[in-house]
Amino acid sequence: RTKAKSCNYAMSFARGKYAVIYDADDKPDPLQLKKALIEFNKDDDKLACVQAKLNYYNCDYNFLTKFFSLEYMNWFQYLLPGFQKMNMPIPLGGSSNHFSVKILKEVFFWDTYSVTEDADLGLRLAQMGYKTRMIDSETLEESPIAVFAWIKQRARWIKGYMQTYIVHLKNIKSLYKHTGFKGILLLNLFVGSAAFIFFTTPFLLLSLILTKVLNELFLYYFVVVYVTNLILLVIAVKQQKMPFYFYIVSIFFPVYSLLHSVAAFLALWEFILYPERWNKTQHGLWKQNL
Repeated sequence: RTKAKSCNYAMSFARGKYAVIYDADDKPDPLQLKKALIEFNKDDDKLACVQAKLNYYNCDYNFLTKFFSLEYMNWFQYLLPGFQKMNMPIPLGGSSNHFSVKILKEVFFWDTYSVTEDADLGLRLAQMGYKTRMIDSETLEESPIAVFAWIKQRARWIKGYMQTYIVHLKNIKSLYKHTGFKGILLLNLFVGSAAFIFFTTPFLLLSLILTKVLNELFLYYFVVVYVTNLILLVIAVKQQKMPFYFYIVSIFFPVYSLLHSVAAFLALWEFILYPERWNKTQHGLWKQNL
């Protein structure tokens, strides 16, 4: 009862050379399949996956969808292409992954016990010496519009990152063999530490009120982090020619970041008691309210 199990079952019916994963709410670029095929035809027998960029078609519905769209823009337009340029492993997005079926079989498809089977597979492909490449093609998805629905979805993602981190930490020698120090860096900074930061943020904020010795230090830390992130977000919004209201959204982005801490504690509770629970994302609600 997870997406990974469904995908593994579906692959028993696959007869083609390539396979692509789309979610039911997706609206992919009409030329995306051709762009992916062109990438595969560049004669790189180590190319296992072509990942398209993701964003949301209901991004202007409310502040939550705007925050989510801004986060996705940063991840798919800058971070993942940056990982590719640095020859680092690419944690896959859950949709618009175009695979070589032959290589997918060699790595035994998706981890049926993972609730972020996409990120796990991206690291596992790198661990076995295969490549993932980004293409300039976008798929639009539907963002959750309610805070509780967003928290449930994000809790699943954070729980999956915890699972992925622990699994690949046990095979860190193999990861280092094929990806070097860059792979170890990605695993620790963008997979393992992501959940850890969400746990610590509320306590750091609380320390500003409760402690007298460290409060100035933490205050300077938050100011530097906030200003740096704000500058980077504003530059990204300008480069991507996004609507003006995204400049306002960038200012309040730390509020959105705090929601991750709520999701992180829910993820930890589920990680201990219900590691395989799949929090299904609610879709279609925004259309009912238009």
